[in-house]
Amino acid sequence: GSCNKTWLGSSCTSTVYDTALVNGEVVVGGAFTQVCAPGSGTSCASGTTVTRDDLFAYNPVTGAIDPNFAPALNGGPVYAVVAGPNGTVYVGGSFTTVGNAAHAGLVQLNVGGSGDGSVVAGFGAQISGASGAGVNALTYYAAGHALYVGGQFSKMDGTPETGLARVNATTGANDSTAFKFTLSGAPSGSTLQV
Repeated sequence: GSCNKTWLGSSCTSTVYDTALVNGEVVVGGAFTQVCAPGSGTSCASGTTVTRDDLFAYNPVTGAIDPNFAPALNGGPVYAVVAGPNGTVYVGGSFTTVGNAAHAGLVQLNVGGSGDGSVVAGFGAQISGASGAGVNALTYYAAGHALYVGGQFSKMDGTPETGLARVNATTGANDSTAFKFTLSGAPSGSTLQV
């Protein structure tokens, strides 16, 4: 079939953009629709191909793909993953939903255990902006219980923010009063983003 640029980006090449070690597993984010255990050369080991849209997890010792970590993200690459508290991962990208719920560009997921791949209840940060809005970079700061978010967006939780924001790591609430940066001056013809 033809390449789906929504999933694989403009080059239509499967790409890994970021990884994070979380709860004994490696979480991998990128632009891809399937993953498999390696076989001989560059081919897949027989019978190991599974559908995973832009996000999967594997055991770093055995290489086994976690069969239970399969969150359903809709169209858009995952550009950033970072380990969060209590066996969770923050995921940033160009998606707008996870499962059937709105999670525009940013979500926190459980890794491992009975809630494997489920959305962490209570974390509700949402980015918005022009077409192509997304999260490109994440940093979790445990001591300040904050998540720093960089990307191409004009609003975080409805508050004007241009490409850089800090949110509460538990709730996702935008911290626009204590953390305020104004980014400007994008080169002519380009979009301002982190």
